[in-house]
Formats: sequence, structure tokens, C-alpha cells
Amino acid sequence: MARGRVLAVDDDRESCEMLEEALSLRGFSVVWRTNASEALALTREGAHFDVVLTDLRMGDANGLELCRAIKGSIPGLPVIVITAFGSIQTAVEARRTGAFDFITKPFDLDIVTLSLERAIRHHQLSLQHAALRSPQER
Repeated sequence: MARGRVLAVDDDRESCEMLEEALSLRGFSVVWRTNASEALALTREGAHFDVVLTDLRMGDANGLELCRAIKGSIPGLPVIVITAFGSIQTAVEARRTGAFDFITKPFDLDIVTLSLERAIRHHQLSLQHAALRSPQER
């Protein structure tokens, strides 16, 4: 059984393929897209994902814009932002946008795996909490 379903978004096809291979070997089910528009369309069309892993800088939109759009349509879906251009200011902006985590490149695959596991667990607990709420609270 897969650890979770990951939507990886990066405008570099080779990076997507590398993430798919590496994360699949670690038990994740990975779907990838090379632009934010296609990734957002997938989420809005009802494709189920446990977490989104996105690059910060992409051609059609940046990862923060994608994070903001996903949070607007699926508020509970965690988004992890990865970038080679990491700074404290960018990390703070990512968190303010609603990103679950912020990872700098070059990244350690163990760190990415841990972040994905934490995000997926958080997402599962949020869904369970919502399901357990009484009808009056909904």
C-alpha cells in the first residue's frame, strides 16, 4: 500500500521524473506536472492527492501562487515548497501563503520523505477530525 499520493510540480521534466522514481521507491504514489496550471486543473477536477510538492520558480506561475490557489480551492491539502533560491524571507512568505513546509535545494531525500510523511499525517488527521465533528458544527 502506498504511503500517500503526491502531486509533484516542477517546470523541469527531469526533476519530476527523478522525484517520481525516488519517491516511488520509498512507497509513495507520485503524479507529476510540469506547470502550475495543469497541476491546479488536476486538483480542481477532483483528483485525490494527500500532498502537493512544488518548485518555487516555474515558467507559468511560481510555487507560492500555486499554493495560494490550492489553499483557495482545497484548504486542507498540504503544499510543500522546494526551491534552490531559499531565504528566510521566502520561507516566511511561503508559510504565510499556507505552505506546510519549505525545503531548499539541493535537498536530502530523507528530509523530503519526512516532510511528506508529516504533511500526509496532518492531512489525514484533519480529515478524521472533520468527519468526527457533530452535525451542528458543520
